[in-house]
Amino acid sequence: MKRYGLIGQVSMMILFAVMTVIMCVVLLTYALYLHSEPRLARDMPFLTGLTAWFAGAWALFGLGSWAYWAQQPWRWLWWLPQGAVLWGLWGMIRSLQNVG
Repeated sequence: MKRYGLIGQVSMMILFAVMTVIMCVVLLTYALYLHSEPRLARDMPFLTGLTAWFAGAWALFGLGSWAYWAQQPWRWLWWLPQGAVLWGLWGMIRSLQNVG
């Protein structure tokens, strides 16, 4: 069972790492074309916050994966904030269904 928990931890870490890189590319694109349209400047704080959220989740799951792999006695405590991150991700996905 230990192996499957570690696979889940690392999978989520990779997901959030990829999303962080994608959002960094989006931020770079917005920064390059910031002065061409006023809407880009208005959306920049939201995108910066979203990128920081993904980077924080990446770090959280990275630390949790390390604690799980290293058999730290406090590794189970990481599940509480990770659950909150997954709940927030689920809320983001659900809110996208209402757009359009």
